[in-house]
Amino acid sequence: MASSGSPAPSASGPRPVSTSRLGNFWQRVSEGRRLDDLWSQFAADARSSYGFYGKDVDWDQINQLSRWRRPFHVAKQLFWAMMNKLTPARRVMFLLALFFLFFSGIKIQSGHDTTTLQTEFLSALLFLLLLDRS
Repeated sequence: MASSGSPAPSASGPRPVSTSRLGNFWQRVSEGRRLDDLWSQFAADARSSYGFYGKDVDWDQINQLSRWRRPFHVAKQLFWAMMNKLTPARRVMFLLALFFLFFSGIKIQSGHDTTTLQTEFLSALLFLLLLDRS
């Protein structure tokens, strides 16, 4: 039988991602910045976000609490400060995403049948939809 000139399909499976493609992807995502620059930018963003949401926290009330109760109240007040910055529709979507995240992997047994709810993908999809700012 004559060869058609095309290489035989590889039985080893999918082609590995080339380093140049991976490098191009990293360049696009990081905009060519070094890792320490990205970390500095992340830290600055976190500080500014904390300040943005921290304005809505009642720090005087928190400072009156015992040291071991403060972290819980800070987390609670920051959670509500973030929730109140969202539109009502995004609040509902966020709560649904949290619900699906916290209750993923629950096993439901009916007689001899066991069903496991795996809602991680749905939760991740809802979180991604929350990021959409259009």
